[in-house]
Amino acid sequence: MNIALPSPSDNKDTVINPAPVINQAPKQHHNFVLIAAIYNRKSRLYTDNKFVLLINAPASGPIDQTIFMANSSNATTANTNAHHHQFMATNFALTRAAPPNIFCKWTTFIAVFDSVEQPNKLQIGHGNGPSHQSLTVQFQLPYIERRVKVGTCFSPLFLAEHWQLVVLAIEIYRHYGIQLQVVYLMSAVEGLYKILEAYNSKEHIQLEPWASIEIDGQIDKEMNLELDWRNQATAHTDCLLKYGYAAEFLIVGDMDDILIPDDKEYYAEFIRNDYRHKKNAVALLYQRYTVDIITTRNSSKFSLFNALTSAKVAFYQPDDPKYVVNTSRAESLWIHWPVIIKPNTATRLVPSTEGRMLHFRNWHFLEDDNGILASENYMHRKVKNAALWRSVALSKSFLSTKTARQINRRFKSDIFKRNFGTFRKLPAERMYAEMMAKCYDNIFYLHDKQVTDCPGPHRCSIKPINGLNCFIAKRKLIEQELAPGIFWYISPKKGKFRFSNEGCSL
Repeated sequence: MNIALPSPSDNKDTVINPAPVINQAPKQHHNFVLIAAIYNRKSRLYTDNKFVLLINAPASGPIDQTIFMANSSNATTANTNAHHHQFMATNFALTRAAPPNIFCKWTTFIAVFDSVEQPNKLQIGHGNGPSHQSLTVQFQLPYIERRVKVGTCFSPLFLAEHWQLVVLAIEIYRHYGIQLQVVYLMSAVEGLYKILEAYNSKEHIQLEPWASIEIDGQIDKEMNLELDWRNQATAHTDCLLKYGYAAEFLIVGDMDDILIPDDKEYYAEFIRNDYRHKKNAVALLYQRYTVDIITTRNSSKFSLFNALTSAKVAFYQPDDPKYVVNTSRAESLWIHWPVIIKPNTATRLVPSTEGRMLHFRNWHFLEDDNGILASENYMHRKVKNAALWRSVALSKSFLSTKTARQINRRFKSDIFKRNFGTFRKLPAERMYAEMMAKCYDNIFYLHDKQVTDCPGPHRCSIKPINGLNCFIAKRKLIEQELAPGIFWYISPKKGKFRFSNEGCSL
């Protein structure tokens, strides 16, 4: 079943013919926030020398009918001979890149257009008349430092403090050979941020700042409130555009969604499932099953082995699927499936007998039960659902005791012992978990996953906590008016993490 939104054109290389430009001032402002501009000299999906823009803009109005102009060039001041440098002008329009959400006023768009080879300058204008202003856009190149068969794209973490989950997810994927794990981070307590930096410095992960939309030093409340789930679809598409050339497949999901391969090797499993479905799968959808897991809040006593061998998988409780995407067949992503896809491809649901994703959702802490260490007794008292006893122990099904021991051993030698001072200082108490659980229940889970407003953490009340050290992603946007009523917001620099001693924020 093809559940993705249709692409506006079967031919991705078709140059968009400009519609007639009405040179009249719009009656209202139209805002465009440029998230990323990426030049692809080579690509798995497009022909050579393509620019892709990733943009947030209002979901309503004539946004996707507005025509823009792009000028790319590779001229330098040292070489002004017209025979040795190139210019290219082309028109482009935006394509909606996320599923429609009637409760959200903003959404995700992309634009694809031709470029000169190896450009060093990109300018964007409105319409095709010489009287319109243009702005110079800073662009990036796709990640090419490492070519892999399979990578992961995690949804943006925010108010992150659950370090046990973070190291568990990263270490499981490391064990099964994933060398490209992309972690998008909005904010984290200092200790967890330093742990992520340790993984990043060893190139076990790629750490990407994911900032709320901030204009002139101020968080734009309206824009952020109207982008669902912390601008999640844009983050997943950003990961595809930046890292899709480096990986043939990308596993897409939240940090607690972990895919464990049946055959101890992801690539062979993905190829097998693709060939089983006419070799045209844009994505393989894996049913998720909830996991209950026991661990400690005390970082000096933490053991991945103990946590993994305590885990139980509830097969009576399937959850919405997450997926693996073939990066040569999709242009944009969402949390549950790709959106803009290549013609004659389709999403395929993998039977649970052939593969499944584990949802490490229910965490139980020994300290909450007066330090009782008997995990079976603990689970019996703390988990009210009697059906848990019909669950399957993770160590007796998909991740053996031997594998758990290997994962724990490498974590201790590579990360834990070398960063013991950081782990020792991790706070035992989680400052945001209860507050965010109540907020998400109120806006989503208590209403049978139905919403009446655009959902996301920006609707939660997050108060400063004096003395709590955090790192927060920040990226300042500058407003530029291309034409009367047409405003673009761009950033001359990549996002960075800023220190705060008043707790985490979005």
